Amino acid sequence: MLIEAILVDEQTRTLGFPRYKRKLARLDYRNGFYSRDIESSLGLLEDIKIPRNRLTNIEFSLFKKYRRKEVKLIELIKDSFLSGLSTRKVGKVLEEVLDYKISATTVSNIAKSLDDAVKAYHTRPLEDKYKYLFLDGITLKVKSLAGASKKTVLVACGITEQGIKEIISFRLAPSKS
Repeated sequence: MLIEAILVDEQTRTLGFPRYKRKLARLDYRNGFYSRDIESSLGLLEDIKIPRNRLTNIEFSLFKKYRRKEVKLIELIKDSFLSGLSTRKVGKVLEEVLDYKISATTVSNIAKSLDDAVKAYHTRPLEDKYKYLFLDGITLKVKSLAGASKKTVLVACGITEQGIKEIISFRLAPSKS
């Protein structure tokens, strides 16, 4: 009931007027509800009534359009994957917490979005705002199908005029030299 109330409140803010209130310069109308199951960090929420508008679509902050998973759950899956768990282990670990199974394929598809984020990070425009620049190499253990191996990551780190440390860029390399 709380989630449904939040969704109706978001619809009210989108439309700009409360339920049963007349307004002459109306751009859109309420158009009932539809039911949907949502996988959340609280577990599977069944038959949630999602409000809809007649002319426009509503972007809810709780979940993205056409997604069945809560945004926080997707972040939890990404964090589990980034901490070194395999796609199958992420599903098994989260099954214990959430009481429903998340498939390895789902984890893999969510992890693919990380590739886009890394590509955007590497192609972003850089500003000349760094007072200090540090270049270093870090050796990390990387898990793969063949087993764990050591990889070298070259890192460029900068410190701004305000003293804020930022990682400017990073790359895999054959060695530190």
